Amino acid sequence: MATSKKSGLSHDAKTIITVILLLLAYPIGVILMFVWMKWSKWIKVLVLLPAIIFILGILASVVLVATNPLGKIHTAQCAQLCETKEKNACVLSCLEEKRYSTFSATPAK
Repeated sequence: MATSKKSGLSHDAKTIITVILLLLAYPIGVILMFVWMKWSKWIKVLVLLPAIIFILGILASVVLVATNPLGKIHTAQCAQLCETKEKNACVLSCLEEKRYSTFSATPAK
């Protein structure tokens, strides 16, 4: 087993340490994988895939919370029901009713 002059560890030892850290301390294992290992790019991407999916999930959650699609659906349903000259008051009262009722896919009548 040839030893590395930089760290004094063999390639096999680096591989074992990297795999164990990928299992136990994923972020540190990913860093060591990119620094130490000479694995092919598709293996590195495959190992990095769970982190990418996790980050995309968090971003999607933040976007959904920030945009509040359910609230916009309720507002659109109430606006569709309120076609009077007192539209703002009607929409506000409709939204207040919807806040305390359960969600339905069809507009309330």
